[in-house]
Amino acid sequence: MRSLWFIPHGNAVIEPEESTGYRGGWSSTLHPISTKQAAAVAAHGRRRAREMLSLLEGAGFIAAESGSEYWSETELVGEGFNRFDKGHNGRVHKVAAELTLPGSTSNIAELARRFADLPLSAIERVRADTPDKTYTLFLPRQHGHAGTIKMAKQENPSRITVSLLATSKRYFYRWDKREPVWKILLRNQTEEDNEDRRAREIARLGFSSRDWPVHAELPDGISESEATDRVRLYLMGAGVNTAPATLRAQRTESGWDVAISGDPALDGLGALRITDAGRISPPTE
Repeated sequence: MRSLWFIPHGNAVIEPEESTGYRGGWSSTLHPISTKQAAAVAAHGRRRAREMLSLLEGAGFIAAESGSEYWSETELVGEGFNRFDKGHNGRVHKVAAELTLPGSTSNIAELARRFADLPLSAIERVRADTPDKTYTLFLPRQHGHAGTIKMAKQENPSRITVSLLATSKRYFYRWDKREPVWKILLRNQTEEDNEDRRAREIARLGFSSRDWPVHAELPDGISESEATDRVRLYLMGAGVNTAPATLRAQRTESGWDVAISGDPALDGLGALRITDAGRISPPTE
């Protein structure tokens, strides 16, 4: 028996998303995440990952050409009166990518301190997992996705590598009561079982897992708000104090020229261009 099935549990708000035409709403046990909602969540996640990418590229990191995007199973809502018997009836959207900062002179502890000094709107906190070797950066939730960046010092050749991950909230997917332990032990899960699961996910969520080209050109072009947000984060990564900055974007044939003003110290920056593929550089005449 499902616990109070007529009362929605596992409520999660899904924000409006322009590129998919989704106007906003919520999912719950009464309204499992729909195909259109899943498309909006995925679009939000890719934008959050692109913003994180710009922050790191501003700091000099170079991204691998392709990352990954996938839906991960999660426990969400229990059935009957057993709150511990939740099954894998929730899904979480994730986007991941890898970047590298080459150079033997790179100081990971100094870099971690630089990130820790950024405004809370960019980095909430930095944790030293292994001082002078590995750090984890925690980014605030934006577009329904929180961010983490794991940073590690590597040798031979000397470099700093990072793994970024944008993770959504949990969304109710379907009633999927966990089987008793004795059944799990006796069951021989086959590849066909896994294919069936992936087919169900593709039908509902649009995909199960796929590559994410980090600098793919967006079909409808990058939006003005994303252009200014990403240029601001790029400047933060480069160590620029953007608090007094005013950013004004002007559309070009294949992106935006973003003018930077608001303080005499920023006048020398002039403008930066961000293409529809998300590459940021000084504008060319």
